[in-house]
Amino acid sequence: MRKLFAVAGTAALILGLAGCSSTPDAAPGDDCSKVAQPGDATSAVTVTGGFDVKPTVTFGSPLKANETQRVILETGTGPAVEAGQDVSINFSAYDGTTGTSLADTPYDGKTYLTVSNKVSADPTQGGALLGIVKAVQCVPIGSRVLVVTSPGDAFGETGNSQLGVGPNSSLVIVADIVSALPTRATGVDQPAPDGFPSVVLDPKTGQPGVTMPSGPPPTETKIAVLKKGDGAVVGENSDVTLQYSGFIWQTGEVFDSSWTRGSTATFNVNGVIAGFHDALVGQKVGSQIAVIIPPDQGYGANPPSGSSITADSTLFFVIDILATKN
Repeated sequence: MRKLFAVAGTAALILGLAGCSSTPDAAPGDDCSKVAQPGDATSAVTVTGGFDVKPTVTFGSPLKANETQRVILETGTGPAVEAGQDVSINFSAYDGTTGTSLADTPYDGKTYLTVSNKVSADPTQGGALLGIVKAVQCVPIGSRVLVVTSPGDAFGETGNSQLGVGPNSSLVIVADIVSALPTRATGVDQPAPDGFPSVVLDPKTGQPGVTMPSGPPPTETKIAVLKKGDGAVVGENSDVTLQYSGFIWQTGEVFDSSWTRGSTATFNVNGVIAGFHDALVGQKVGSQIAVIIPPDQGYGANPPSGSSITADSTLFFVIDILATKN
């Protein structure tokens, strides 16, 4: 499926897409005892203003951290951000070498940037700069943090010409952790209709495994609600954030899975195959949807190059709807 990211512009270049990093520090995991710590670089930055208000940030340049440093300026009262959990933030970002302001959110109380708390070596698969993951890792919701990244946790030896960031520059970022998305559907369980594959969820991650029924697949799209959410409704032109796994009916093989990649997927409902689009529109956030998609509502005679999908493949998806924006 084509992936259309909701985050765009300079904000995405700074926060939303990984890659570029030449000598990154170790990626953080679930261990909250190993988060980035304060240091000389964070001590050299002065931040004024409160949570959810645009900060005034001052520091002498050039400012550089050999290892990413973080200090929590204001501690929130919400649960701590979990590994792999997407978070909505306000932020202001600066080039540590020049002191130049690179980007910020509007701090208008309603427009936030959602970033992935997941590092990805492949920018096409989402994920965030390692410095951003280290900024939000294990922080309580409602907190304001200051992070000074190492060059390796930012754009490394290559810099970023689109932003005007030179080689081996640290980034200075103030981020307000406003909210976090769930990592799986939280709706009420519903019985699956007859003829649908049997779905079993991993109790820890929610990743689905399926057993396909015997007999030929349906010849038209079939949609079932496995968990009924009560959140916002997905519209005809909505951006959505999902977890999903796709299976080939004839073999039971998994051909694509956000759970396997370790990062949620965000795209517009009009950027996917017809059957997947139909399964999403009209559904509520918090729901888990199962959909059987015949070839003419999937990839038809033109399956993705290099994929195990063939022109006659019927597809089956399990989809957790985590968020939507109309």
